Amino acid sequence: MITETLEVIHYYHVAPVSEQNHLELILQAMMEDQIVKMTYTQYENKRIRLQFLELFYRNGIWFTKAYDVQNKKWGIYRCDFMKDLIIEEEGSDTFTKEELKAMQVEYEKTYHDISFKCRLTEQGKEKFLKNHYPNMRLEIFDDTPYIMGGYNEEELSYMTHYLITFGKHVKIEYPDELKESYLTQLQEMMDQY
Repeated sequence: MITETLEVIHYYHVAPVSEQNHLELILQAMMEDQIVKMTYTQYENKRIRLQFLELFYRNGIWFTKAYDVQNKKWGIYRCDFMKDLIIEEEGSDTFTKEELKAMQVEYEKTYHDISFKCRLTEQGKEKFLKNHYPNMRLEIFDDTPYIMGGYNEEELSYMTHYLITFGKHVKIEYPDELKESYLTQLQEMMDQY
């Protein structure tokens, strides 16, 4: 029965989109509460020092939640944009996982300071349930689904890109800045044709 079942049930997932050479080092630093120096190349090449809290896999990409020690700032970082990783020698002031978690909660309370609300269709609701982020939630008002939450000004471009993936199944209610960014991105897409 199990053999027959395995022949007719298939689970599809996204394969890694890029090679990962540093996962073992990241995990080691995470488990031993160490700081890692690296070059981060997502938007520009810059040297940063991170203490990792979590490692996770989403849509074919490995990510970390980490604390930027120099800038005293939380972030989610793509592992495939990390280059030249070196674990710092002993003597660096590091935080325990409990301290990092508490710091992250406090940071998140004030970081996502721009509220947003987007109306969804039923297909949009399904898409949201398959792919959403901690700074957003689904709420239902008068049988209509909405994405509610907050984002930071630095995340405007990413929020716009995320909402574009909903196609005609989302309508931004507020803020105006997010609507304008969304319409600008749509226009740029149309201008390609």
